[in-house]
Amino acid sequence: MQLRQEKLDLRKEKLKQGRQVLDGIVRKYKEENIQQKSQNKQVVESKPEEQAIAILKLIGKREVTPEFNKELTDSLSQAEKDSGKKLNKRPNLNFSEMGIPIGSELLYKDGCTIITVASDKKVLFNENEVSLTAVTRELMGLDYSVQPSPHWTYQGKLLRDIYNDTYSEE
Repeated sequence: MQLRQEKLDLRKEKLKQGRQVLDGIVRKYKEENIQQKSQNKQVVESKPEEQAIAILKLIGKREVTPEFNKELTDSLSQAEKDSGKKLNKRPNLNFSEMGIPIGSELLYKDGCTIITVASDKKVLFNENEVSLTAVTRELMGLDYSVQPSPHWTYQGKLLRDIYNDTYSEE
């Protein structure tokens, strides 16, 4: 619960900082476009929707995302950057850490497909050692990766639940 609040607080702070950066960019472009004073005045005195349109006209078709990202990143302390990484990164699935021994069998949600744990992070499927994600993609007929843990069980328990129990917030 506390981690969720920290994530919300971090997001709110990033939004606030983003707005400050955007305000700085607007001020910068107003200064650079002195010859367009009347247009700038209209931006300040107009509704937010009109301001956005006028700002886009002022900056033209120039891409500002890299500049925005740089200013936002530069405004963060190293501790803030590190805390964001820690909040977003969950550990990779590791069978040994989750209490699933090598040689154990995992059952796919179809109730028929069984694979064997080959190492801490790989399984045997069709006599090949591959990731659980790769097997799940193939069985689901997908060309993109999905989180495999909701689709597999070990001894009747979803891998997702085992994962969450193993890597729960402290």
